[in-house]
Amino acid sequence: MPSPGPDPNPSRNPDSNPGQVRDAEACLKLAPRFAKAHFAKGRALYFMSDYEAAFVQYDAGLGLEHHPRIEAWLEAERHKPEYATHAGPRALVARLAAAVRANDVRRLALVLGRCPAQVRTALL
Repeated sequence: MPSPGPDPNPSRNPDSNPGQVRDAEACLKLAPRFAKAHFAKGRALYFMSDYEAAFVQYDAGLGLEHHPRIEAWLEAERHKPEYATHAGPRALVARLAAAVRANDVRRLALVLGRCPAQVRTALL
C-alpha cells in the first residue's frame, strides 16, 4: 500500500530544515500538481514555525488530492490560539502586512482566522 503522504505530526520530524523546503520547491517546479510535494513543503515549513506558509501549502495539496488524515489534523491546527498570539501583536501585524503585500488571500484568511475576536475587531 502506498504511503498516504507526510505525517503532519510535529513530534515525528524534529530536524526539518530549509533544504527540505528547497527540495519540495524543486519538485513543485517539475510537477506543480503533485500534492505530496505540497504536503512535504508544508511539513518542512511547519517544523520551521512558518505556520501560515505551511497551511497554505497543505491547502494547495488538499486541493489536488483528498487526504482525510491531513484534513482533520489541519482543521485542528488552524484553531490553536498560540499561532496567532505567541509572538505578540507586532508580529501578528507583520504577518498580516506580509500577506497583504504578497496579495495572498489564503494566507491573510489563515492569519485572521486565528486571531482572537477582539484583535480582529481592532484591526478592522
